[in-house]
Amino acid sequence: MNKQIGFIGCGNMGIAMIGGMIKKNIVSPDQIICSDLNVINLKNASNEYGITITTNNNEVANSADILILSIKPDLYSSVINQIKDQIKNDVIVVTIAAGKSIKSTENEFGRKLKVVRVMPNTPALVGEGMS
Repeated sequence: MNKQIGFIGCGNMGIAMIGGMIKKNIVSPDQIICSDLNVINLKNASNEYGITITTNNNEVANSADILILSIKPDLYSSVINQIKDQIKNDVIVVTIAAGKSIKSTENEFGRKLKVVRVMPNTPALVGEGMS
């Protein structure tokens, strides 16, 4: 796969998905960019997996072919409002938040998008996660 994968959120689930994809050679570290406000989480992810990191959500949104929103449900509205004008027209948006439907995600972005809703678990880190 030769797509740029963007993660907004580098907490437990974000890092589990990043680690699983890299360990299983689904993507290479240079294909992943991740943003988070927690600089410690970002530095840990960069040190462990060699991914590109930033605290700028717009940078991730602008570069991602596949955008994974690995943030808590209460942050969705503010983050989507921040990035909705930065995403590519053909981006695939992946949401992992409980209680956030595909339709509600499209409504927040204000347009029809390719949205995938998944409920991963932390065994994704070792390539054994399920959704």
